[in-house]
Amino acid sequence: MVKLNAEQIELINAHGPFNHSVWSNGETLVTNEERLAGRGQFLVNLIRKTITERFSRNEISKMSIVDIGCYDGWILHELSDLPFKMMVGVEPRQKNIDKGKFVRDSLGISSKVKMICDDLKILTRQKFDIVLCIGVIHHLESFTEAIKILRKGTNKFIFIETICLSSKY
Repeated sequence: MVKLNAEQIELINAHGPFNHSVWSNGETLVTNEERLAGRGQFLVNLIRKTITERFSRNEISKMSIVDIGCYDGWILHELSDLPFKMMVGVEPRQKNIDKGKFVRDSLGISSKVKMICDDLKILTRQKFDIVLCIGVIHHLESFTEAIKILRKGTNKFIFIETICLSSKY
């Protein structure tokens, strides 16, 4: 476990805020999710439950998963104990990819997730078995076109979340 010094904490804060994730190495938490406390873990748990109810571990081990608009890659990281053949985070802003890499490196967290700076249109060039689209739809110009692209880019399952959660979160 990596214990952070004051300079490392300052550098992590300079890369923040970490609004959509709760990074931890077991000793240190990095997050700025206070107003949405529990939302991220709720989504991860729901995605995990949905996937594991529909597919066996053996099936999952032969599958690919992509998170479109993955921000810093936290959701896929949280799912990385599932035996996916390939895990890809797609984020259009390089600064968010860099933020996730920095916090993982700072906390000594390894990752099997491949991060790519791209957008939804990656699904017009490459298909994945499972596509996650969490909190992205409201940023897009055409919902209809986005749904068509999501559908064409998946082989088995799409998980779309629109940031409309119950008042509990």
